[in-house]
Amino acid sequence: MHIYIFGAMRASNMHWVSEEDLALQQTILQERILARLDGIATVANVTIERSKAANITFAYLSKVYSFVITKWSCGGLARFLDLFYADHRDPAFSDAMEVQRAIVQACTDIMAVLDRILRTHGTATLAYAVWYLDDYRDMGTTNAYKKYIARIACKCIVQVSFTAGGVIYDAIE
Repeated sequence: MHIYIFGAMRASNMHWVSEEDLALQQTILQERILARLDGIATVANVTIERSKAANITFAYLSKVYSFVITKWSCGGLARFLDLFYADHRDPAFSDAMEVQRAIVQACTDIMAVLDRILRTHGTATLAYAVWYLDDYRDMGTTNAYKKYIARIACKCIVQVSFTAGGVIYDAIE
């Protein structure tokens, strides 16, 4: 599929841009991180877009998942950085590259939360994430960054219908 990009209304300003090229124009950082999932070392690919939205792509039990995080893109960036720096992070993160490093660290933290949920709840990972988002109410302000990251991790788990595997179901018809 191609997308037409128009400049001024002259045919000479029209050119083809593939979806892949357009995606690369929006990407400002691609990095690999090492994470553990249920105790197993896993490589995850983190992509950060110009809007600061992030994508974490990884494989678990022969299935590829992609967590798309837009919580800190655009208007949510200031709140994210406030919480990030309040959680024992170096407040010297200021320029664009440091913000990108903060987002990569947050993606690493999301994967760490996923690992803890997997190790604690196993095959009930998705059920736990739904419970956390719908029913868990901790109004305390301590560990605000950790709660923020846990909510994002649970939203990602629910959005992709993450399943921990190891369960065989009998079809109900």
